[in-house]
Amino acid sequence: MKAIKYVVWGVGAIVALVVLAFVAAVMVVDGGFVKSRAERYMKEEKQRTLKIEGTPALKLFPVFSLSLGKTSLLEPKNDKVFVSLDSMQVAVKVMPLLSGEVSVDQVALSGLKANIVRDKEGRFNFDDLAGKKEDKPETDPPKVRVATILIENAKIAYADEASGQRVTVSNASVKAGGLADDEPGPLAVSATISGRKPEIALKLQVDGMAKMNLARQAFALAKLDGRVTGNADMLKGLDLRVTGDLAADRRS
Repeated sequence: MKAIKYVVWGVGAIVALVVLAFVAAVMVVDGGFVKSRAERYMKEEKQRTLKIEGTPALKLFPVFSLSLGKTSLLEPKNDKVFVSLDSMQVAVKVMPLLSGEVSVDQVALSGLKANIVRDKEGRFNFDDLAGKKEDKPETDPPKVRVATILIENAKIAYADEASGQRVTVSNASVKAGGLADDEPGPLAVSATISGRKPEIALKLQVDGMAKMNLARQAFALAKLDGRVTGNADMLKGLDLRVTGDLAADRRS
């Protein structure tokens, strides 16, 4: 479903933007300094209000780590909340970056809430954060290793003002570990999905062993045990169970 794809892209861009903004702002290991610089940048350059409660915790070496408490980012020039979270911890090993490998110790998000809106002209409410598109030669993505991903109690809402479509993913959790290029690791996902146009009210539960390869844009699930229950438009009392293996490879 396109709406879900837009939501996933939007949340990924939001998390990446927050991390990159802090990395770019870090001149000294001073959480208060970084907080003031980030909040000022959003206000002056993006006309958005970024509010970070407390003082971020920062470390640069041998692991770059960032910890945030309650944080919110508003839409441009108004007081509507675009994204907020209760806490975030990101930890990336520094030395592997020198050899073109991204080794992530931890990504943890708690209480994430995001409101993705596409207006009648087809513009998203995060377009100003993405920057201008530039034609760049294709390069192979770096090797990525992820020790732990933990997302708890997330809620992502998508609204299309042109079509009237609404999709909300709530009570979402993701637990994953040991992910590396072509090396499987455990994955567990659960969420409640509701919406209109079409009318849906579903519960999702997925468990399995996941592996990925960014260079091939490939993703696979082994020992898949997935279940979807609820209503989806004309389908009432849906109870769908999926087991086995699932793979997607865009460059094979």
